[in-house]
Amino acid sequence: YLFFLTSLFVLSFIFPTSVSAIVYSGSYSNGLTVSENGAIVENADISNSNGTEVCLKITGDNVTVRNFKIHNCQSHGVIFFGTNGGLIENSEIYRAAMKDPPNSVGSGWPSLMKVQSIEESATGLAHDIIIRNNYIHEGYGECMGLRGSNIKVIGNHVKDCYSMGIYSNSDHTLVSDNFVECTGNPEFNRAGIPMVGIGFAEEGFANWGAHGHDSQTVVRNTVIGCKHGVRYGSSTFNMGLANTEIAFNKLYNIKLAAISITHYASEQNV
Repeated sequence: YLFFLTSLFVLSFIFPTSVSAIVYSGSYSNGLTVSENGAIVENADISNSNGTEVCLKITGDNVTVRNFKIHNCQSHGVIFFGTNGGLIENSEIYRAAMKDPPNSVGSGWPSLMKVQSIEESATGLAHDIIIRNNYIHEGYGECMGLRGSNIKVIGNHVKDCYSMGIYSNSDHTLVSDNFVECTGNPEFNRAGIPMVGIGFAEEGFANWGAHGHDSQTVVRNTVIGCKHGVRYGSSTFNMGLANTEIAFNKLYNIKLAAISITHYASEQNV
């Protein structure tokens, strides 16, 4: 009997009892912050029209967000903030980044869907994030703003935001099978022109270096009616696009260049 109890103790020490993931669902009218690792947000309706904060802020690692609506947000709709791992899928984000007036940037530049690193350290880097099969539309900031590493943007419908549809300052980014749409609604124009469909650049953010030029894959996307189909813009660090594939995309009714790449001397393998 004593041997049996001892064996159970040893087994429980080696194979501890699993803890159920924390699940958030229901309605949240003043926003929601998720800090628990492995948490799940599903079947939720989240808004924050009265405040200036994010509707859904995620600081925990490996959080799953699915089957929800986020809307009427003054700042970001969703932000993965310095997280290691994360998934958002089958959800709708709209009317976010509303603190800025139409056709201009007021205070800051929020995104409807944001991935943001705190810094470039292992604990501050936002990485291994998957954004798939979401409907993201109608906001006064970028539809999607990405600042991290190893981010996958797959199968989303992105429509009518200010300046940018899918915009990345990240390295090792996959952007595939997305539908990006500019309907011509003047409420979301910048200098009279719709947003860029898919864009990369390297801005000089605090604690963030040169990433947006490195290892981008942009394949099988459809962009309709936008300023550019695919655009690599300016680099604060004078880095040319490198190790990048842009292929098999359908770019229709583009207002300026369908594919526009700012050239730097270090450009290679494009």
